[in-house]
Amino acid sequence: MKYKTILACGVVATLGAVTSGNAQPASINGTYDSAFGSALNIQGDATGFGQTYSELDAGYGLIAGGDLYLFFSGNLQNNGNNINLFFAGAGGQSTLNAADTGNQGANDLSDMNGSKFSPGFLATYGFNINNNGTALTVSQYNLLNNTAVNSFGTLTTSGGIVANATVDNSVVVGFNNNNAASQAANVGAGSTGLELAIPLSLLGNPSGPIEFLIDVNGSSEGYLSNQFLPGLPSGTGNLGGGGTGYGPGGGIFDFSSTAGEYLVVPEPSTLGLSVLSGLATLVAIRRRK
Repeated sequence: MKYKTILACGVVATLGAVTSGNAQPASINGTYDSAFGSALNIQGDATGFGQTYSELDAGYGLIAGGDLYLFFSGNLQNNGNNINLFFAGAGGQSTLNAADTGNQGANDLSDMNGSKFSPGFLATYGFNINNNGTALTVSQYNLLNNTAVNSFGTLTTSGGIVANATVDNSVVVGFNNNNAASQAANVGAGSTGLELAIPLSLLGNPSGPIEFLIDVNGSSEGYLSNQFLPGLPSGTGNLGGGGTGYGPGGGIFDFSSTAGEYLVVPEPSTLGLSVLSGLATLVAIRRRK
């Protein structure tokens, strides 16, 4: 009896350690939450758009409760600059061919058509997030069937902040555009920026790790910055100027010869389920005895 009590306590302690690693952020407010843990990647290439304008400092991600949670520290100039976010999966696009939404004018992923992803990265879903100073416009794209989802959310910002705002398809957005005030340098982690909670159902209910790429593009999607995650080599200039080896200039990138230009959110640990299964088996054996 004493042995069984000690075993049960050990199982509870193990499960506690596992489940705490898959905790959800307390709030989707554009501020780093300890649930994210360590960064997937920290920026090492100083922004060519200027620190007080647009930069991607670090990327974080976790999967919990049927949602993908992402946090990107940094800031986004309020003159119409854009954040472009791409997810990969089976059957996706190696070269971007997004449908024109017909709703955002010149701030549309289709303006980046012809962009080439890293070998093995097949884009299945995309987001475009535009900041005009008073509102964020969040647009979504299904790249598997080459159509725009035609779901948009226009979120009013107050002091550069949006918290726990739901847009179409139940994507929750948090935005705190005050990172430059607390970030002394334009490389490093930072603590405020863009946060998203995305239902896994939008991404095809992936059962394993999730791959994604994020960048900052200028207004009208016409001039790519040097701000990508994962970060480009230190000293890389804005891709919009061309001549960097990553694209023809303007708003189109080319990573077809660059391996691994994407981040990976690991799947949640299955250790807790294994322990529960083992405990159930042990209890069954003990009962049979």
